[in-house]
Amino acid sequence: MQVAVIGANGGIGRELLPRLADAGHDPIGVVRDESQFEAVRDRGGEPRLGDLEGDFDAALAGADAVVFTAGSGGSTGADKTLTVDLWGARRVVDA
Repeated sequence: MQVAVIGANGGIGRELLPRLADAGHDPIGVVRDESQFEAVRDRGGEPRLGDLEGDFDAALAGADAVVFTAGSGGSTGADKTLTVDLWGARRVVDA
């Protein structure tokens, strides 16, 4: 099964990718920046570019399931909490 992990370079995503691969799944690591691709590959995932504040639909192509592990982080303001944590999650559900 292809499982897309939104926030694949975050704390939970980094732990989840190798566990999915070890369980026989094909993890897709969705990250915001191409500089994170190597880390996704190192953890057994196929890196794809997607930004919750921008375009990410193509990153989910072919996925059988999606796990949302992204978050705006504790050092951001209320605006990022809304655009990433709330509306980003909602857009993933809609996609």
